Amino acid sequence: MPSPDNFTEETSSEKFATSADARNQTTLNQQDWLFGLRQKVDAWTAAHPVASMGAAPERDVAMAQVLGAGFAAFVMDEAPALIAGREQSEVAPTATPILVWITDAIGMMAAATMIEPDAPQLLAVPQPVFDRWMEQHPDWACNLHVEHIGLFSPLDAEDERLLSDAQRNLVGQWWVHRSGMIWGEDAGHEARHLWRWFDGAFSLVEQSLGGAVVY
Repeated sequence: MPSPDNFTEETSSEKFATSADARNQTTLNQQDWLFGLRQKVDAWTAAHPVASMGAAPERDVAMAQVLGAGFAAFVMDEAPALIAGREQSEVAPTATPILVWITDAIGMMAAATMIEPDAPQLLAVPQPVFDRWMEQHPDWACNLHVEHIGLFSPLDAEDERLLSDAQRNLVGQWWVHRSGMIWGEDAGHEARHLWRWFDGAFSLVEQSLGGAVVY
């Protein structure tokens, strides 16, 4: 199997490809693409040990449960329907796509209880790791994989602007749950759900804050 260092070397040569398709699509096959990405995830995990659900703070466990439920729905419901559609398409890739969960440290904690370390077609990846990997070995058309987005982030300035007056008056910690799916270049959807942590309880305040986005 190739080493992670080999992937960096291949990236340098890919940058000088003359074909637009070569620049926009990795030359790696699906097995090597997954292997290389898995190595990057393993390196991240070694540098950022993932907490166990039993030792994590109560709020983190509640967030992990939300993210885990979203990924489970993706694997059991959304992904099979998508794969069936790909198989019926004359232009679809022949390979069964890798199901990549783009997430955060909380999601990685949930994934540790849901995904076997060597699962052949499932992988949870911290967002910065995946973004960097896609820069080096792009698969924007999703010939090799499809993406589930499931992570939490604090409210940004745009989220703050969308809060109602009643929501602004509520006490607690606010979080946005980013949830969505990408199955091709300019093909996917994403929504931002507003959650509140207060007095030991994590509650959904508003679905699709600002409306869902369809690519």
